[in-house]
Amino acid sequence: MNVEQITVNDLRPEVADFAIEMERTLRQHDDTKGATGWKKEDNNWLFGLIDKKVLNYMKTPPQSLDSAQTIMIDIANIAMMVWDNMTSRDNKE
Repeated sequence: MNVEQITVNDLRPEVADFAIEMERTLRQHDDTKGATGWKKEDNNWLFGLIDKKVLNYMKTPPQSLDSAQTIMIDIANIAMMVWDNMTSRDNKE
């Protein structure tokens, strides 16, 4: 498979499932933060948020699988936000 031509239909089931959970979590915040509220955030602040969530996870591991998965989705969403901000800002320059 040509890695340059991957579409949503080509995603591994695990990646698709994870992405759906990421989107579900993002949509839960659309009413309060907007659909792309992260575009207003500074990437250093977002990186700090990732750091805080990882450190909290390591300091006090979640007691349930559901809680652990929620934290992983949050971290992944914040990483996506940074990636999107970098990509969007690079395209504007």
